[in-house]
Amino acid sequence: MQLAALILFLVVVSAAVKAALALTPEERGELARKFKYYHTSVRPGDKFNLVETLNGTFFNLNVEIELLQTRPIKGNVGLDMVIIVHYLDDRLVMRELNNVLTIPIEFTPWLPAIDFGPYGTPSKSVHVDPKTGQMTIFYRLHALVPCFAETWKYPFERYQCDINFGTDQDERIFVRTLRDLRPDRQISLIKYRTVDWPHMMFHVMYSSQWHSSIVNVFLPSILIFSVVIFAQWKRRKVQIMISVGAMIAIIIMQTSHKEHDQITMQDLWMSGMLIHIIAILTADLILPSRRIIHTTITTPNSSPATYVHKSSLDRSPLIQHSPATTIRGSKNAVNSYAYIGPGASEIITDVAPLASGESENDVLKDLYLLRSPTMGGSMPMASPTRRRMTEMTIGKKKKIALAVILLCYAIFVITYSFLVIFMLTKT
Repeated sequence: MQLAALILFLVVVSAAVKAALALTPEERGELARKFKYYHTSVRPGDKFNLVETLNGTFFNLNVEIELLQTRPIKGNVGLDMVIIVHYLDDRLVMRELNNVLTIPIEFTPWLPAIDFGPYGTPSKSVHVDPKTGQMTIFYRLHALVPCFAETWKYPFERYQCDINFGTDQDERIFVRTLRDLRPDRQISLIKYRTVDWPHMMFHVMYSSQWHSSIVNVFLPSILIFSVVIFAQWKRRKVQIMISVGAMIAIIIMQTSHKEHDQITMQDLWMSGMLIHIIAILTADLILPSRRIIHTTITTPNSSPATYVHKSSLDRSPLIQHSPATTIRGSKNAVNSYAYIGPGASEIITDVAPLASGESENDVLKDLYLLRSPTMGGSMPMASPTRRRMTEMTIGKKKKIALAVILLCYAIFVITYSFLVIFMLTKT
């Protein structure tokens, strides 16, 4: 029942529209009389249609544009617009009529030859004001317009789409009114402008959807670089594994998001990240992290004492390089001997003597402490308790290298950000 009522309503509405647009016998007779001696190949008189400009005198075609839709579609833009062309034809003045007439297809007036390019011939309707002879042509244009952009700016490029409206050499289109009837979102995202000379052009500009690249490319690469930095406080093997894994991840991301043959802004970012990760890996191989071993020995008759010894990598581990040391601080003296392996560490509490040529930047590989306690003479003491604890730290040279790499990375990120902001704000 509801479907039948809807169909009946549509039939009534269509009939009313047709009745409103249909010509009366008087109007049709007047049009037939005018077109009996009307020649389509003859252009209307120049008395009211000429316009003088700095570039010459032309037949004036006043145009109104109503912009209905602009939808970006993968480097193109779907355009929906109405073009209204006005000019005067004094041969169609019919003072006996009062209403604006829609000229049916059986009558063919002179129409300007407007070339819409590869977008075909749009649908049109022709109207005439019988009092003044003003002709009004409505063109409804639906087109998918290809756009172009500077490839090297990807993913921050800005697309421009152009439509040319060609006319005869002595005719010119002048845009008098432009009404923007698009939704608010399209108005904010897509801009346009028109050019009248040397021929009428309609330009549409919009920026690419670069926000997805923030999630897919830039943020993951920053997190990968951060993981490489935090790995510097781990063992050398862990540092190298994480750095190599980060390099592979950056290379995979760069190749999987490659969309253009030219070098783009995204390629510049990924290459910069890869270079900084390679620099950190090089520092890991040349300047590994330092390993500190704390050995704490506790006896029943003495308080705990911690000894950390240093030795060069180039010297064989010999006991005589670190002679016996007498430690004060308890009732009985305790002799301490150190068997020193290659390495170095920071001074914690009491320090065994260093051999000549040792430096604080040497890397500690292993440390053995042999303690031979005596009390008074040769009376042995109770067996001591031994605890060992390993701690990782970064040497001075590696700290300087990492600081230089981080400074270069910060300069790279700031420069890249300013360049992107300049490209996005430039119109």
